[in-house]
Amino acid sequence: MVPMISTVEQLITQLGGTSRAAKFFDVSAPAVSNWKSSGRLPAWVLPRVISWAQENKTDLDDCLMETLKPSGVRGKAETEQ
Repeated sequence: MVPMISTVEQLITQLGGTSRAAKFFDVSAPAVSNWKSSGRLPAWVLPRVISWAQENKTDLDDCLMETLKPSGVRGKAETEQ
C-alpha cells in the first residue's frame, strides 16, 4: 500500500522530524515547528514536496494541498494576522 500524507504534521514526520525537515527545506527548525503548529505550509515548498513524494512513492492527499499559504506569504497565515 502506498502511504498517504494528508497533514503538515504527517509530512514532517515522514521527512524524519523537525530537524531533518528543516534541512530538507533549507530553513530553520523553528520555521518548521511553526508550520507544524499552524498546520500550514508556505506555497514555495510545494514543488519540493511533490518531487519528494514522487521519489518516495508517497501520495499527497488534497487536504495537504489546502494547507498551502498563498504564494509570497511568509510567517503566519492570513487568518492569524
